[in-house]
Amino acid sequence: MRNMNKIKDAEELIMGKQKKNKTTGTCKHCGQQMIIHLPDGWDPENKTQDEYDQLATEQCECAQAMKEAENAKKKAAAIKRMTEYYDKIIAGIKGQDPEAVKERLLFDRRCTFMIGAIQGVTDNVVSAAAIQISKSEMMSIGYKANGDLQIKRVYKGSEEWLF
Repeated sequence: MRNMNKIKDAEELIMGKQKKNKTTGTCKHCGQQMIIHLPDGWDPENKTQDEYDQLATEQCECAQAMKEAENAKKKAAAIKRMTEYYDKIIAGIKGQDPEAVKERLLFDRRCTFMIGAIQGVTDNVVSAAAIQISKSEMMSIGYKANGDLQIKRVYKGSEEWLF
C-alpha cells in the first residue's frame, strides 16, 4: 500500500498536479530523491532546498537515515526525562526567599548543563560526559554496549540509574 501511495505521488508530481504539501528532496545519506510530505504549517515559499533535503533524510528508509532518526528519538526522550527530573526537584523548592530562588536557579543551570551533555553525546561530538554537580554528586552520560543511552547519578558513593 505504501508503494502505491509513492507511485501516485510521483504521477501527480510529473503531471503537475502536485499538492501544496508535497515537494521533492534528496536523502543526504543515500542520495535517493523522493517526494516528501511537508509538515503542517510549513510555508514552501520560505524554505530552502537544504531544508527539503533534511526532511527527505528524515523520511528516507535507508539504514543511515533510520539510524539518525532513532538517535534523534533517543535524544529527545533523554532531554525530556532530564527536564522532567529537574522540574520535579525545582518544584519541590518552596518559597521566594533569596536562598530558595538561588537553589532553583542552581538546579536550572544543572539541567542546562545536562541537556548540553546529552546533546554532545547523542550528536557524537563526545562518546561520554561526566559532570561534577557538587562535592558529593556527579552525573554521567554515555551509551551502553547495546546502544542504549544511559544517564547515571552518583551521590556519596552510591549509584542511581536515572534512565
